[in-house]
Amino acid sequence: MRFVYTLFLYLLLLPSTGFAAKDIILVLDASGSMWGQIEGTAKISIARDVVDEMLVDWSHDNELGLIAYGHRREGDCNDIQVVLPVAPLDPDQFSIAVRGLQPKGKTPLSASIKIAAEQLNYIDQQATVILVSDGKETCGLNPCEVASELFNFGLDFTAHVVGFDVTEQSGLSQLQCIAANTGGSFYQAANAIELKQALVSTLESVDAPPEPDRPVTLSVTTRLTADAAELEGIEWIKIYPVNSGEEANTIGKPIEQQLGGAGETRFKLPPGDYLIEAMQDAVTVSQPITIKPGEARSVDIILNAAHLTLTALAVPDGKPVSVEWLKVYNLDNRSKSLLQALGSGGTADFLVPAGEYLVEASRGVVAANEIVRLSAGETLNKGLVLNSGVLNVSAVMAPGGSPVTVEWFYIYQLQPDGAEKQVTRVLGGSGTTQFTLGVGDYIVEAVSRGGTVRTRNTVTIVADDAIDQTLNMNMGIVEIRAEKAGQITGVDWFYAHEVNAEDEVGPRLGSALGGSGTASFFLPAGQQYIGAKPRGPGQTQWLPVEITAGETTPTTIQLP
Repeated sequence: MRFVYTLFLYLLLLPSTGFAAKDIILVLDASGSMWGQIEGTAKISIARDVVDEMLVDWSHDNELGLIAYGHRREGDCNDIQVVLPVAPLDPDQFSIAVRGLQPKGKTPLSASIKIAAEQLNYIDQQATVILVSDGKETCGLNPCEVASELFNFGLDFTAHVVGFDVTEQSGLSQLQCIAANTGGSFYQAANAIELKQALVSTLESVDAPPEPDRPVTLSVTTRLTADAAELEGIEWIKIYPVNSGEEANTIGKPIEQQLGGAGETRFKLPPGDYLIEAMQDAVTVSQPITIKPGEARSVDIILNAAHLTLTALAVPDGKPVSVEWLKVYNLDNRSKSLLQALGSGGTADFLVPAGEYLVEASRGVVAANEIVRLSAGETLNKGLVLNSGVLNVSAVMAPGGSPVTVEWFYIYQLQPDGAEKQVTRVLGGSGTTQFTLGVGDYIVEAVSRGGTVRTRNTVTIVADDAIDQTLNMNMGIVEIRAEKAGQITGVDWFYAHEVNAEDEVGPRLGSALGGSGTASFFLPAGQQYIGAKPRGPGQTQWLPVEITAGETTPTTIQLP
């Protein structure tokens, strides 16, 4: 048995060329179950004795660390200790440390492996962990998930696992998963002889060259120019395989794609030829790369691009104003924007290839544009001055009334010769409608629902100012009901007409289908005529009605 103990640590500490080049941490299970025995000897005792036997032969060219868990407190999942950090071996110190382990507590497998990885600086360096455990995770984490995260985020992380007398299938599966998800080896030992063989194989795995198809870390950073700092993030980084065989040098479908985070973006790729593509806004740059077995790669993708920030301003040196769109156009294609962003905050950021562009801010009928030239690596903050103001329009039926829904608001710009040029029209809501207009004189017109009443006012727009304009429609509502023999009856049409100079039926204001026997009109205040055209050959029946601004007038037309 003493030979087995000696061989156990000898294999663990053997200063071979491949193994010596790797910093390694032994994660030793010191939970309460380590008092269990293998061939009559406690598992923790085997470890203590073998360490003492072999420390004297340890090569000081090699560095080793020790992490233990479950040896200080019962029932405490935080009982994980970096007993010895990775360093040149001090035999006396290492012996005292291992002999001081007194199994007591739980089995926080996942957290222990993660702490070991962090001690080995696994993000930036090769990191190897040898885990020796006799049981499953008892602290709630998922060892498989943790192992995958360490492998995926690490530069070259591997966990080799040896199971001591593991009898539960759940525990066995967890230990196997840790090794499988990091590309490490797993061996199970039910007794001392099997333990020896497991460790022999484990050390061979540690020293062996990487498997030809073992995924390798590819770190991708993006820069505006070769001498610029790393970009804080990029929209997409995609990896395409370069095909071989009959389709040699053709590009396949992307096998990996990630949103680029701050700094570098990492991928795990099997050896082979690839095309890396970085994309953001209008910039797309590709770069070929060859991944070789066991060689982590770092790649800088040079975008030859510039940062462009567009800001919409009402006046020079003013505050940003909300616009509908901020756009970037190629000079040779101004019919379709290269890039565009909603401008609700008045500003937008773009990444564009070095070159010349037409940039534009627009809201409604107002637009400001300018040609800009950008050099690679440049950051340009460009203000686009709209020289505009805001017109807030609402309509009321009578002075002091609440806003009323209208059918249309029209805006006409007054020309130097006094002519009117329609600028825009929008459907009128029930509240206030806002327009952004260039400085100057305008006519604003409101048209009632049904088009029966129109009202207009003249306004002057001042830069960076807001004008509230309430249009008094001076109108009321007439509600018409057609009756025959005391009963409501459908008609062909209802009409609303002005009163002419002879107090007779004048020009038509509006009409409505009368199949239901009722209708309503918005009409100007004052006397108007309403009529009902019966179905069939009958004559239209007319009735004068007095309309009061802001009020509703119910009226009944009696049919013969």
